[in-house]
Amino acid sequence: MNVGDMVRASYMTSGFHRPKASEVFTGIVTSIEKQKSLFSDKYSIIEIETIVEVLCEGKLKKFVLEEDYIEVIND
Repeated sequence: MNVGDMVRASYMTSGFHRPKASEVFTGIVTSIEKQKSLFSDKYSIIEIETIVEVLCEGKLKKFVLEEDYIEVIND
């Protein structure tokens, strides 16, 4: 996945037995960046997430690559 690719994306919400996809958005990837955050201060565990910004219907939506559903439609 690269900047400029057309994608179909949805946020994953937790269901009772399994995760479910929310509303599906279609748009163009505008940026991809990795963010580091401290997961556990006690054990010094750092979590790295990949944030994908998608321009959908004139609005920027942020998706977490490791948690949400993102499918490249046209690259």
